[in-house]
Amino acid sequence: MLEVLGFRRQLKYFDLSVPRLKVKKGEVFVLLGPTGAGKSQFFQTLAGLFSPQEGRILVNGKDVSQMPPEQRGISILFQSPHLFPHLSVRENISFGRKDLAFRNKLVALLGLQQILDSELAELSGGQRQLVALTRALMVQPEVLLLDEPFSALDPTNRREVIAGFKRVQTALQTTCLMVTHSFEDSLRVGDRVGVLFQGKLVQTGKPETVFSSPTSPEIAHFLGHDNIFAGRVRQKEQQVRPAPRSFPALFKTGDIDIHVLARAEGKAYALIPPQEITLSTVVPTSTSALNALQGHIRKIRQNGPLCELAVEAGLPFKVVITPQSLTDLSLREGATVFLIFKASAVQLLQ
Repeated sequence: MLEVLGFRRQLKYFDLSVPRLKVKKGEVFVLLGPTGAGKSQFFQTLAGLFSPQEGRILVNGKDVSQMPPEQRGISILFQSPHLFPHLSVRENISFGRKDLAFRNKLVALLGLQQILDSELAELSGGQRQLVALTRALMVQPEVLLLDEPFSALDPTNRREVIAGFKRVQTALQTTCLMVTHSFEDSLRVGDRVGVLFQGKLVQTGKPETVFSSPTSPEIAHFLGHDNIFAGRVRQKEQQVRPAPRSFPALFKTGDIDIHVLARAEGKAYALIPPQEITLSTVVPTSTSALNALQGHIRKIRQNGPLCELAVEAGLPFKVVITPQSLTDLSLREGATVFLIFKASAVQLLQ
């Protein structure tokens, strides 16, 4: 288990502050954040490369805040493997600790039996990263820190290394803290995620919860959400309502009123997922959706199996549809369309 209490370290532009973070035994906690958020500094301080000005770092209940890196019970896997080029795979793996039985267990879990006597120059990037992972685990660390471990790999190697990591981590139940900017990687391997902004841990939770329900517009933008608008919420009708149930309301942004379900009045941000928007080329008459905004298509772009449409409807919207829908509706740039979505599809960040 890794626990951080009252952590603070002064950086050039802001204070890196994590009042409390607990990574449970056998858990994979993923720390996300934009460049410059403080992820690397936090990571390096946990590893012992720097000291916090305040707070404690506990590994299985033991305060390691002032201990040298080699005494903390922490191993690190970097983005680049950092292996010894003059040693074989077998020699690299056994460099830190010679335990034949445990080495064989790791090698079997990661499928490295056929390359033990190979030279590093003969290996793919994915194989080298698996060797580095094996070496990091050979000392049986209490905590494994992973610094962008999959980001330098091509898609095929990436899948193989992630599968190997999940297999060995599940078997050993190693406590892991991973730093990454890849949402996909965090969804694949993380039990929980935390988002770091300007040195502050601003949201934690299950990956799917954090991605689907960001708590601020900054987090929503960072996580790749579109259609985020600032405005105010007002209740449609004055009525007594039991808190904290939601109520029908209008979200006003500029000259546009959007029907929403809210828990409070006042300033807010509205997040409207592109996939929740339906397009029509005629005025909608038979729909339960309360929102129908008229606009025109500014741009159409193919993005993999979907088409992305930039639509101006008093607000700049992004909409995604299939190529078949694009053809069926005879849509083109400049065409007039209606954006249809339910009040319940609007996520309010208040």
